[in-house]
Amino acid sequence: MDINDDETIDSEVCGFLLHCEAKTIEELARQGVLPGFKLGKSWTFFRDQVIAAARELAEETAKRRRGESSRLRSSGYVVAPPKSKRKAPPVLPSLPGDVT
Repeated sequence: MDINDDETIDSEVCGFLLHCEAKTIEELARQGVLPGFKLGKSWTFFRDQVIAAARELAEETAKRRRGESSRLRSSGYVVAPPKSKRKAPPVLPSLPGDVT
């Protein structure tokens, strides 16, 4: 067993590791999505368990997305690309002396 297997981290480090805010990490821990425990006022996580949970969540999400996209392809539906939300640029008045 490596010494880093039992490395504990707090919400800030966990957020840095998963590229999100510490508040998000704490909310995910409250919901049971991330394995962690609360000692006093602060959350504590095992680094390897957080990475394993994030990997599992990513795999489940990818499977769900692949299932939805293959179901749409097999059903004969054509999925149109999303419409642009950009506004058309305004038409400017011509200046005196412009040749158009």
